[in-house]
Amino acid sequence: MENNGKKAVNTYKDLNVWKRSYELSLEVYRKTANFPNIETYGLTAQMRRAAVSIACNIAEGNGRQSRKEYLQFLSIAHGSLSELETQTMLAKDLGYITQEDFQKIHEKEMEVNRMLLSLISALKKTPPRSLVLSLIPLSLIPLSLAHASGVGTTGAAFLRIPVGARAAGMASAYSPFADDITAIYWNPAGLARMEKKEVSLSYNAYFADASAQFVGYGHPTSKGTFAGAVNLFGVKDIEKRSITGGDADTPDLGSFKTQDLAAIFGWGYKFDIEGKNLNVGAAVKYISSDLGDTTGVGLTYGNVDAKAATFAADLGAMMDIGEPEAIAGGTLNGSLAVLNLGGEIKFKDESDPLPLNVKPGVAWKRKLADRDFAAALDADILVNDSKNYVNLGFEYWLIEQLGLRAGYQLGRDKGAGLGIAAGMGFKHAGLGVDYAFVPFGDLGDTHRVSLSYKF
Repeated sequence: MENNGKKAVNTYKDLNVWKRSYELSLEVYRKTANFPNIETYGLTAQMRRAAVSIACNIAEGNGRQSRKEYLQFLSIAHGSLSELETQTMLAKDLGYITQEDFQKIHEKEMEVNRMLLSLISALKKTPPRSLVLSLIPLSLIPLSLAHASGVGTTGAAFLRIPVGARAAGMASAYSPFADDITAIYWNPAGLARMEKKEVSLSYNAYFADASAQFVGYGHPTSKGTFAGAVNLFGVKDIEKRSITGGDADTPDLGSFKTQDLAAIFGWGYKFDIEGKNLNVGAAVKYISSDLGDTTGVGLTYGNVDAKAATFAADLGAMMDIGEPEAIAGGTLNGSLAVLNLGGEIKFKDESDPLPLNVKPGVAWKRKLADRDFAAALDADILVNDSKNYVNLGFEYWLIEQLGLRAGYQLGRDKGAGLGIAAGMGFKHAGLGVDYAFVPFGDLGDTHRVSLSYKF
């Protein structure tokens, strides 16, 4: 297959660096055949072993399932090449090969060296998003390519992106607190708390040309609140690199983009049990991931125009705990949500489970200086990822129209920031505008904006 004049890489045999290293090993075998018998188990064996090691490690690295392993084997190959260069000089100085033979082998060594360094540089320069962004916990930028990062990962990781600037400003401590259309994402039981019809739009600006969008509508009725939403995540302008062992630093194959989508339909209903509210909810979602046209990028998991789709369900409940204003002058409620129940998402012959998330939580509300104050605490138990987070968030309305938010997330990986979040909200005559700022340390800062209208 050709792409803009560049041959696509389907196996290690398509790599120019492997071809040249194989030719080098043949040349070494030919020249060492004339070495004295005394070197049969000495320099002869050492040079042949080093030469074969270069091509073999390039081949094995290309066949591995992660870029980290690929780089490790390329590093071994480069070390074997350095060993061979020294041995070639020694063979010349001992008179085992002529200056002309030395020059011929040395030129091949230099060519392989240039190609190896170029390939290593390209792999390091543009690491796969699944590896760069795996540092980010619930607020991570996931990636459709995450299925290729190895054992232990989940597919459709974009389902873990927080929805709504209000929730993000509280460090994702929102499942026991949700009372708007974004409850369809956090805990569908929260839909039962909606008192008015609501439409909401949200935009999350991430790093690495990635962004997420959410649009939802909720409609309360006597039969409960019915809601629908679309959650999108995409990364654009991802450079294609032929990685054939030549000058791979140049994105000579253009670029591609990925797009993930979840179409959600939810329902929430409120029960009155002896004066206490019990809210229950459920949601079903259609999930699709489109990797875009990655043909020719030269990775084991590339060379496909891959799409995958599946279905999942969410379940949730919320209930008042104790009497109103009986707990430190406030009202306490507990919640439990189980998100992303379903099968697996499959690309070609590889499939991964969805990011199953069990979220217990509590929220406390009261008046402070005659203004609304709330605190929420919940957890994310990511069953299939073997990872847990604890989220703590606060919201206080300075005046009726202006609120401030802050939160902290415990459990972030090193390099993904301190776990703090902050935000603010404005509301008037049914119109709401929310903003959240969430820093991620070395990875950069994220900004989220949401618009909503209740009527």
